Amino acid sequence: MDKLVEIMMKLIKSEVCSTPLDVVAPISLSDAESQRLYALSKSHDLAHIVASALRKNNISVPKDTETKFQKQMFSAVFRYENINYEYNRICGVLERAQIQFVPLKGSVIRKYYAEPWMRTSCDIDILVHEADLEKATEIIAGELGYEIGQKGRHDVPFNSQTGVHLELHYSLIEDSEIRRIFTLYYIKGYAWRRVARELGYADESVPRKKHDRYLLSTETKSEEDKKAN
Repeated sequence: MDKLVEIMMKLIKSEVCSTPLDVVAPISLSDAESQRLYALSKSHDLAHIVASALRKNNISVPKDTETKFQKQMFSAVFRYENINYEYNRICGVLERAQIQFVPLKGSVIRKYYAEPWMRTSCDIDILVHEADLEKATEIIAGELGYEIGQKGRHDVPFNSQTGVHLELHYSLIEDSEIRRIFTLYYIKGYAWRRVARELGYADESVPRKKHDRYLLSTETKSEEDKKAN
């Protein structure tokens, strides 16, 4: 493993897991190595975590590189505070309107980090029932002043006046027919024969096979992602 990659990974592990830095000897970086470490960590959007680890472990880097690291850390904190502020506003209006919702992605997992600002995010993702989409859209735009974007196959995009992007999901499945198959079979509890009839198919095996192929494709993709990582 490349020396700087190994150092970066150890710094990140120490910071995210709140554990002592796993090194035999103190880390010493040349000017060129410090610049490369910054470029490497920034390319993976991890410079803010590395910056915090360098500071906590008293690892010195050249002043200009230190300034760049600190800028990334302060930027991450600002982004978190800005997104968290908007997230609380959105949750507040949805709760008052008694609209059920589920936060997704960064809004959920950042609490498992040593510090929530370590989980950088460019947007907010929230899931609502499709039946509540119109009402939720009106409330977010009307009460919070969000600008509404073009509705997609599974979400509606918004932008706040503070520059935060919101994706209001009404489904986690892009294919509209697959989405309807899942709704009819799992939520309404229809038998495959009735699911087929509702979709205009004479053969009940048609929607069932589409359902099975979709599950198989997502399972295959999941396994491929695990191997890639």
